[in-house]
Amino acid sequence: MRRRFALVLAALLAAALAACGGHGSPGRPETSTVTVGVPPVVDAAPLYLAERRGYFRQEGLTVRFQQFQDGEAIIPAMVAGSVQVSFSTYVSLFLAKSGGVDLTVIADGDSATPGFGGVYAMPGSPVRGPADLAGRKVAVDTLNDVADLSVTAVLRAAGVAASQLHLVQVPLPEMAATLQRGQVDAAWLVEPYASAVRGALHARRVVDPFSGPTDGLPVGGYAVDRRFADQYPRTVAAFVRALRKGVADAADPSKVAAALPGSARVTAGAAGRLTLPRYAAVPDPARLQRVADLMRQQGKLTRELEVASFTRAGG
Repeated sequence: MRRRFALVLAALLAAALAACGGHGSPGRPETSTVTVGVPPVVDAAPLYLAERRGYFRQEGLTVRFQQFQDGEAIIPAMVAGSVQVSFSTYVSLFLAKSGGVDLTVIADGDSATPGFGGVYAMPGSPVRGPADLAGRKVAVDTLNDVADLSVTAVLRAAGVAASQLHLVQVPLPEMAATLQRGQVDAAWLVEPYASAVRGALHARRVVDPFSGPTDGLPVGGYAVDRRFADQYPRTVAAFVRALRKGVADAADPSKVAAALPGSARVTAGAAGRLTLPRYAAVPDPARLQRVADLMRQQGKLTRELEVASFTRAGG
């Protein structure tokens, strides 16, 4: 009798262990493959670190990267389902949300640090400071995004009205040549492009777009379509857990420098000289609300946007 009881108990334990390791386990992703849309910027360095160091594989995920020219272009692909996770600027995400895209912010990306970005002019340019940009052509990578949000806010604080700005859209990879040819008077740049124009053109930073009213401004984050978040909660949780490990590694600049070449159009020699943003993983709705409020002030949003309502602060 005792032997039979022991056999039954062993069978029950085996079944329980099998269930814990099976597809229905609370920690196992519902789907094993996730495509992430990402622009070629250093903002997504923790994502690359998490992939290279195997953190996604440890969570049962295969992550594929699909590069886009900018974060704004990723959002339609996310809605269409060709990518599941979008790394985009918060300005793009909040505009999409206000326009009816039912998205959820699942993880923070980065916030600006001093020197991470700048408005640059050529060495011989008469542009020396904020006041000199009034009426002049300033190149930004995307109109109605973080570039003009930050430039407008900082120049307004310096007494230059938005109506005095002449913003011209130029893709980041073409900024240096456009500035050198004199087609624009100044260019808004972030890393790695900022370091490139300083090194190749000896360009001068005439405005820090992330200072004063935009000091430490949240720049970008990770979002998914809400239907995906609801249907695949374990997949989203696994993605965020792996990303957090990448963020922890990104506290070491040498690890970031090793991960960027081949991922963000950064050469191995330049990677160690970049000014990096502050990386994070857990989104703070109160901090992100600052971006939405600034957008509302500038008329980019026609109504108030409550960021906490579509942000998963716990990941």
